[in-house]
Amino acid sequence: MREAKLKPDVISYSQGISACGKREQWQAALLLLSDLGEAKLETNVISHSAGVSACEKGGQWQRALLLFGEIGEAKLQPNVIINLQCWDQRVRDRCAVAAGSIAAQRNEGGESGS
Repeated sequence: MREAKLKPDVISYSQGISACGKREQWQAALLLLSDLGEAKLETNVISHSAGVSACEKGGQWQRALLLFGEIGEAKLQPNVIINLQCWDQRVRDRCAVAAGSIAAQRNEGGESGS
């Protein structure tokens, strides 16, 4: 972007951080996150979350936890209620699938549910 004389914004940085994470290049992701601050752009939940994800995929759990902690310190509050609702729904969906699978196995084995 610099070669093309384009000024990166928080969205382009976040996309770059995310792309680094997908390729398990956590060091490059952290460099971009650092550059974001040096460019005097405000980080946001998306850029930090992309950094956390990059560290997690690279097996850098301590760094991931540090970045996650920075989200709260910078008052970049993720929507905890929505995150918990999504998590709760995924758990309920998986339990329903597991229960259906168990019931199907019982029926195949000739057991009745009564």
